[in-house]
Amino acid sequence: GNLVPQVTSSDPSVVQAFLQPSVDFRFNVPKMKRYTLVGGTSTVYGKHHLAHLVYKHDKDVVYFYQARFRDVAEGTSLSLPADVLNELKLTGWYFENHIPDCSLIVWLSDSLVCCVIADVSKDQLLASLQESE
Repeated sequence: GNLVPQVTSSDPSVVQAFLQPSVDFRFNVPKMKRYTLVGGTSTVYGKHHLAHLVYKHDKDVVYFYQARFRDVAEGTSLSLPADVLNELKLTGWYFENHIPDCSLIVWLSDSLVCCVIADVSKDQLLASLQESE
């Protein structure tokens, strides 16, 4: 699909300042050492706000979104499959990597559900998240 950023900048503080007024929770714009921030956008799905970020390195694109955990746990407009939600509640993390170089990582951070999706290996994506500043 296509995601057109409302703001394009590699500066996390610029993206944060632009998007924060349209998102009803405090979200994070991390610096990822292997990826450059491209920009971000905000949306409302049902009655729930989402913050979307896009990062890039060469031809690899990372899509990163955040939502409030309570909005997802309610399971109304936003929801996760029961096994994913249970794994998040137990460990704080969920990984999916059914084919090589196509990864989904979901984790809890404070009161947020964070999700990254990229056509890279799980290990590479996880390392980039753990190396974020």
